[in-house]
Amino acid sequence: MLGVSNGSPTCLHKTSASTHSFRSIRQKDPRKRLCFLKHTEDRAPVTPDMVAMAFRRAGESVGITNFRFHDLRHTFLSALVQKGVDLYRVQRLLGHRDGWMTQRYAHLAPENLREAVQVFKDDYHKFSTMPGVGPTRLVLTA
Repeated sequence: MLGVSNGSPTCLHKTSASTHSFRSIRQKDPRKRLCFLKHTEDRAPVTPDMVAMAFRRAGESVGITNFRFHDLRHTFLSALVQKGVDLYRVQRLLGHRDGWMTQRYAHLAPENLREAVQVFKDDYHKFSTMPGVGPTRLVLTA
């Protein structure tokens, strides 16, 4: 599925569950070819403001207030980082041109940094250039 981020085309990856949801919508009404409209019934283009208003109204109809469509993107990014997905992949998934915007979320997973250095916990002595540095003189802790 193609989308646009920062004015540039990007690929939107879907989970198998979301693919199933889209297919079930089409099965309920085979005339529905798109889940997201490109234009209104009178052929006017759908604008971002129209999407935002429809999202706000849908939320309010079920008691959700103060929640924007863009908040879904923030929630998705935060959840990815908290589940340990590396920032480079998060950057690519969200279409950020550089890592600066993605870096703002690094604080959500500080344990990833600790885990990253643990890859050397058993082999650190192999990389030492100093004589005498070994398991008895240098200890890595979690």
